[in-house]
Amino acid sequence: MKVTTGRIIKMIIGPKIHGDVPPKPEDLEKDMNEFTVRILPRLESQLKEHSFIVSNELTVVDLVYYNEIRTIVQLTGREINESKFPSLPLWYEKISKMPEVAETDKMLDQIINQFNLNK
Repeated sequence: MKVTTGRIIKMIIGPKIHGDVPPKPEDLEKDMNEFTVRILPRLESQLKEHSFIVSNELTVVDLVYYNEIRTIVQLTGREINESKFPSLPLWYEKISKMPEVAETDKMLDQIINQFNLNK
């Protein structure tokens, strides 16, 4: 996941923060499609077997995926398709309600708004 999500995040914030050349819309869409078609189904499959991604207990893997998915959702304004991925929103909500995560989410929102990073 790291390569695709990291690339998506860089494509969106790079031009605004670092002055990078903005990506072609088709390049961003290609990566978003890969994220939706390749990565989210794998996570959904794992969540059908476990409460969390790798087991029935929270691990760092959940926190990493949550953070990257949330960042992409915030930057693109796109939501996770609940009909295609019914387990993901439940997992996402469970993690987002953890006090430490909620605090971090507020800081991310402030940064996104301060630098006008959302689309």
